[in-house]
Amino acid sequence: MGCESFLYDDYKIIDYKRKVGSDHIHKVNLYKVKKGDNLFSISRRFNISIQELIKVNKIQEPYKIFPNQSIFIPQNKMHIVVKGETLYSISRYYETTVFTLAKYNNIKNINNIKVGKELIIPKKRPN
Repeated sequence: MGCESFLYDDYKIIDYKRKVGSDHIHKVNLYKVKKGDNLFSISRRFNISIQELIKVNKIQEPYKIFPNQSIFIPQNKMHIVVKGETLYSISRYYETTVFTLAKYNNIKNINNIKVGKELIIPKKRPN
């Protein structure tokens, strides 16, 4: 056993291809529109695109929603950070970028993520 393993045992690289359990996925939500809500505010609240809200809910032009209307909020995958993971390793696992993860999760310092933090994983855009 070299001295590296003694000094750096806490910093072993983990397998970023680990399986993510179903408990890390939020189910489809039904959201009841409140007075003052609009597609933009709802999209920001749930970190999804306005286009996705329109498509999933089959909202027709002029794209208006009304109080007490129920709309579906598409699933977002969630990832809970475990010891040894970096934003880069998580981005590789989910086939996204560090920048995108940082933006979706309002992370200012990409080199400092805490164990146990829940990260929203953006959906892949169809090609």
